[in-house]
Amino acid sequence: SKIRPGFTLGVRYQIMKPLNLRASYSLGILTQSDLNSRNENRNFAFRTLINEFTIGAEFYLIPESEENYYYSIMQVRGGLRHYRQPLSLYVTINAGALMFNTTPKENLATSPNFDNSKSFAVVLPLGVGCKYAIMPKISIGAELLLHLTTTDLLDGYESQYSKFNDIFYSLNIKVNYKIQKSKNRRVGLPRRRLF
Repeated sequence: SKIRPGFTLGVRYQIMKPLNLRASYSLGILTQSDLNSRNENRNFAFRTLINEFTIGAEFYLIPESEENYYYSIMQVRGGLRHYRQPLSLYVTINAGALMFNTTPKENLATSPNFDNSKSFAVVLPLGVGCKYAIMPKISIGAELLLHLTTTDLLDGYESQYSKFNDIFYSLNIKVNYKIQKSKNRRVGLPRRRLF
């Protein structure tokens, strides 16, 4: 019930077959309350708008479709035959900046413990993702990320009992479009062949 929508836009660049560099921007909402928790009597709640800019890398455990083939001798006469593998799997690690704006709700809105003195933190998203090629240049995918932060104020409240900074998770459903690298073309006037 606390899942909220978000938006992510990004680019990736392949520097070698198993490794991609990436950059992304994400806009989203975090929300939570004390309802049905051990602190229900406190009745705190919050809503935080986040803007996240990150750069990082993807390492492919199962390479993308144009690079990966598997072989089978079952039901094939005359030797091995290769088939395109549309599924790819990768792990990713990133680093970047997180800007956030917290709105207090319920009792937190009038509590002297509400703290909005910070609106910036360093964030380290890491996780796993997969893609499925439906066309040579188009694939769909999913990515689950754990976002580690350097702040304990994403909810606007830092308890004296808190021992760790805030973390949050995101699940991204993606549509990917692949831009092929341009091939080198011969420039200049055509040369006449001498016989």
